Amino acid sequence: MRSHYSRSHRFYRPSNRKKVAGVCAGIALHQGWDVSLVRIAMVVSLIFFTTPTLVGYIITGLITDSI
Repeated sequence: MRSHYSRSHRFYRPSNRKKVAGVCAGIALHQGWDVSLVRIAMVVSLIFFTTPTLVGYIITGLITDSI
């Protein structure tokens, strides 16, 4: 049975809501979360897991579409 979603299944980086590359804003839009909470989680992740967070952020920023 298909569930009915109002949000898009496609992940993208919005160019109008970005601070650095728009990855946090894209995650927030895709999941339906507040972008401020995603950015706070990113900062906390950078403190404890610096290298994996930076690598993931850079890769996500490079491979996703910006619209």
